[in-house]
Amino acid sequence: MPGAPTGTTIHAVLAPALEVTPEEAHGYLEAVRAGDALLLDATARLAVRTPLLQARVVERLAATATPAAPASELEPLLTSAVARVEAAAGGALLDRIREQGVWGFGPTLEAVQEGRIHVLAVPWRMSARVFRCSESGRVTVTPDAAERLCPGEAPREVPLADVLPDLVSRHAIKLAVMHGDNETRLTTAFDGLAGLTRW
Repeated sequence: MPGAPTGTTIHAVLAPALEVTPEEAHGYLEAVRAGDALLLDATARLAVRTPLLQARVVERLAATATPAAPASELEPLLTSAVARVEAAAGGALLDRIREQGVWGFGPTLEAVQEGRIHVLAVPWRMSARVFRCSESGRVTVTPDAAERLCPGEAPREVPLADVLPDLVSRHAIKLAVMHGDNETRLTTAFDGLAGLTRW
């Protein structure tokens, strides 16, 4: 959805006063099994009839003046709600990381490559640079560390953003991009990188 913050997927948005058949309700349930649902207020009756859907509701939006409102009328409501939901989820994730995770740029980067990180919190504005070993692909914070980690390879300085997709894919990590106050908190209190560990 244009203008909506990235990082949150709206799996189901039900319009006010929508008549829902049992087959459609099943479809909505399938749509929200993998993620959060953002529902409009008028769908409460559906949520009550379907406990799984009720458990996935993260925000309720007030009904618009027109039951069949165009998307342009719903977008500001959704954008605002998505921002609130993302902010709350990001803050909760950073709290969990503080209790049972790893933070600090170097320690987190090391834990990522050891396969210990399940969810990696990164800032939206990413400017950090790392040193990547030419053959093994290992990544470190300093060139000296790279030479110790992979002797004989020529480490090359690259933006973290360039190697992050490969790291995330290789180690099956879920990426959590922090915005606003959570981005500031991640940068100042967690040294720019933090992760929730698998064990």
